[in-house]
Amino acid sequence: MSDVRRMWPLALALAGIGMLAYSGYRLVMAPDERVFEETDAVAPNDLLRGEHFQSVREHQMVVRQGFKGRVSAEGTHEIRAPEGMRVPVVRVHREHGEFVDKGEPLITLDREQVEKALTEARERKDTANIARFEHYLENVVLRAPADGQVLTIWTEIGQVPFDVGIPLVVITDRSSFSFVALVPEDVAAASANIGAKVEVELVDDLGTVTGTVTAHDELLGKPLPQVGGHVTVIVGLEEHDGIENELSGRLMLPSTKRVVGLVPRGAVRYEGDAAIVRVWEDGEVLERTVKAGGLEGDDVVIEYGIFPGDQVVVPGPRLD
Repeated sequence: MSDVRRMWPLALALAGIGMLAYSGYRLVMAPDERVFEETDAVAPNDLLRGEHFQSVREHQMVVRQGFKGRVSAEGTHEIRAPEGMRVPVVRVHREHGEFVDKGEPLITLDREQVEKALTEARERKDTANIARFEHYLENVVLRAPADGQVLTIWTEIGQVPFDVGIPLVVITDRSSFSFVALVPEDVAAASANIGAKVEVELVDDLGTVTGTVTAHDELLGKPLPQVGGHVTVIVGLEEHDGIENELSGRLMLPSTKRVVGLVPRGAVRYEGDAAIVRVWEDGEVLERTVKAGGLEGDDVVIEYGIFPGDQVVVPGPRLD
């Protein structure tokens, strides 16, 4: 019996240590009760310490509408050999669709043949032909007369150009690429004024090209057909890989605004392509799949799935 009495102090000490450890665990793992006081919610068991609720904020998102149209390349340059120069092509430097800078080589003609003819003319002291062949020699490399894009190649290695006929190469003037689209008058007045910066989405996954509205209803001084209640908007396009004449696309213009949600970036996690947030709903924290849009600073635009005023779980300490 005396042995049992001696064990009581040890048992009480062990019980006290256990209670102290449990209290420490509750202190570390329990959520910050002040958070729930601020949000008028009851602390859920699965909210970790350091996490807090934050209201989804209201954000005015601009909704853009696409208007179909096509790329137009009005300014072109025809590249020909000098008149009377009938020597074969030995190199074609560019391919269809490639961009070129002013002065870059497009076609090289047979230099040796011209040099041989020039030497013979000098031996004969044929003044007229000497001048002609020297001019040919200066033009055995046909170069781009302007920044542009190769529209058509009408020759190949070994062919001899003719004085009368199709040009060897046709390039578009890079500054002449425009996008032409028919837009409702009210949208054009609000979003497509002359000088406005806009974007055009090109087909075939060619991406988006930036442009500037240059005119309404008139392309290079030529009036365009009119449609009641609509305006033909012409956009001068910047350089972009893959762009070419008659390429289809959509002119993207702001048309309306709608209210969406805005949450801190840390509140959103991704599982594959799915965006997920944790939401306080019906007395518990639930996961909800949402449609995430672009970023606004450190916040994510949420287009669907949650609404302004909803409470979402955000990691880290409160900053307000």
